[in-house]
Amino acid sequence: MEQEKPKIMTEEQVRMSDMTLMFIKLNEIDAKINELLQRRDTQAQLYQPQQMYPQQAPQYQRPVEKKMYPAVCSQCGQNCFIPFKARPETAIKCTECYKASHGY
Repeated sequence: MEQEKPKIMTEEQVRMSDMTLMFIKLNEIDAKINELLQRRDTQAQLYQPQQMYPQQAPQYQRPVEKKMYPAVCSQCGQNCFIPFKARPETAIKCTECYKASHGY
């Protein structure tokens, strides 16, 4: 009985074989990633906190109008309104002076 000689692969064949295996593995990984992404998207659609806790939603909404406080511009002396209570040492600027000092 004659014993079969092992096939000897060239360097190019070995590289191609390795590349084929890597390509197969990459396709398997890609399929798994797509599956996980689809699962994540499905779970995100199922879990919607706004629908689960509708009684809590209004407390997170910002007020439509801010309270405005009267002030005097420290540069031009014009009366203006600002959205915060100013301390005496704070330099307040009206809209025009603020825009001019910031290059608007």
